[in-house]
Amino acid sequence: MFRTILMAAAMTLPAVAGAQQPAPQAPAAPQQAAPSAADVDPTSLVRAALQVIQVVDRNQLGQLYDDASATAKRAVTREAFMNNVAAARQPLGAPASRVWWSVTRQVVPAGGQAPAGNYMSVRFATQFSGGRTMAELVSFRLDEDGTWRLAGYVVQ
Repeated sequence: MFRTILMAAAMTLPAVAGAQQPAPQAPAAPQQAAPSAADVDPTSLVRAALQVIQVVDRNQLGQLYDDASATAKRAVTREAFMNNVAAARQPLGAPASRVWWSVTRQVVPAGGQAPAGNYMSVRFATQFSGGRTMAELVSFRLDEDGTWRLAGYVVQ
């Protein structure tokens, strides 16, 4: 199941929400460590996740895939991603209301179901026009270049 989440989409958080990480500073020396999962403001993460879901709402799934991290693209093809997300969302109708529910973090060790790394996820409770309330989960991964990118989207 995490593999499905892993590649539902990918795009950089700074481009989506503006301020996921501290204000830009002078370029870091190459030996400096990448920001940790603790460096992400949860409010900015919720905003970024909401913006990702709004792209899904507009059925612009190709845009999400095209902006995907290499890790996410290795997990699923563009066609499979677009088909899977569309198949999950279309029967539910348009979102009528959406409230963020939780922000969680996870460190995945090497050898797990997903690529090793730091992940953060935002879960939303979404009521759709068809009357069903579902959970939407947006997951981000801290890539090797120190940038948080979307690693997945799934409706549960």
